[in-house]
Amino acid sequence: MQLMKIALIAAALAAAAGSAVAQDSVDIKVIGHIVPAGCTPSVSDGAVFDYGTIPASEVVHGTDDYTILAQKDLSFVLTCDASTRVALRTFDARAGSAVVPVGKVLLGVPVASNTPVFGLGTAEGKKIGGYVSIIKEVTADDNTAVGYLHSADSGKTWVSRPNLDLGQASLPQQLVTVSSPGVKAPLAVKSFSGTISIQAVVNKASELNLAHVINLDGQATIQVVYL
Repeated sequence: MQLMKIALIAAALAAAAGSAVAQDSVDIKVIGHIVPAGCTPSVSDGAVFDYGTIPASEVVHGTDDYTILAQKDLSFVLTCDASTRVALRTFDARAGSAVVPVGKVLLGVPVASNTPVFGLGTAEGKKIGGYVSIIKEVTADDNTAVGYLHSADSGKTWVSRPNLDLGQASLPQQLVTVSSPGVKAPLAVKSFSGTISIQAVVNKASELNLAHVINLDGQATIQVVYL
């Protein structure tokens, strides 16, 4: 019986020793992130298109028509860490408040019922007006020979456009980008620059209370999308 006890104790010690050896280890991990080259957009003058003070007397009364305001221009620059294929998408923070002045000419193009127009907010429940916006005269990596593309399906297919129409990029799946001339595929660029042009229109006088101060309140966000 004594021998059996000794044997059992020895077996237990051996099991404990084996368990200690099995736990004598450490796990290591290798982590990190591979990210695309970053791109930074910027617009001159704090990205504010300022129409200043517009006297109510300058808003069309006699014919109760829309009032077309002057074109405004600011410089746009997109700078990337390395050559990258990117597109632009635009979000209108005043969506639903846009006035679409069908038949009027904004930025040299007649406005149709399906023309994408950004909103200028509301005053006393009435739509103040709207504006159109494009990026033109684009230079990509110091090359002025570029094409303009638009995609309605998040970049699966592309069609040529005469400019980078930011209004065309105002829906979730809508994108605009640059390409080599005649090529319907986005161009990888390290930088591109151009002019953002906007032109606003004020709603008909009969739709607004011109006895009160009315603040134009357009606001949109240009998002860089990596392709």
